Amino acid sequence: MRKGDLDNAKSLQTVLTQVYDLGQRIASDIGWLHLIKGVHYKNAIDLAQVFSTYNHRYKNMGHFSLQHEANTLLGGTRMIDAVPHNPPNYSIAAIRLYKKYCVKSPHLLESTKQQLL
Repeated sequence: MRKGDLDNAKSLQTVLTQVYDLGQRIASDIGWLHLIKGVHYKNAIDLAQVFSTYNHRYKNMGHFSLQHEANTLLGGTRMIDAVPHNPPNYSIAAIRLYKKYCVKSPHLLESTKQQLL
């Protein structure tokens, strides 16, 4: 960034209001955006928590990136590349993972977690 790049930028409050109006429910951004449950969104599901699993080898909980979850679990397609960051692809991947493992086939969730390890 250089001096002057943000001279004509909207205020943070203006941007937050616009995001609130869009109904964004991005779990990692809820705190930063000061979203309030019941005001700006109904519910949020953190897929990192949904897919977290105990790793017996390292004796800890394994948490995976959305990139790893999508590329491993969504039919062998490479949904998300490492670079460049593509928010629409991340959103599509998150929705597909949620629908597949939280809505349509929650009974597959536990066996699916082993694939992620």
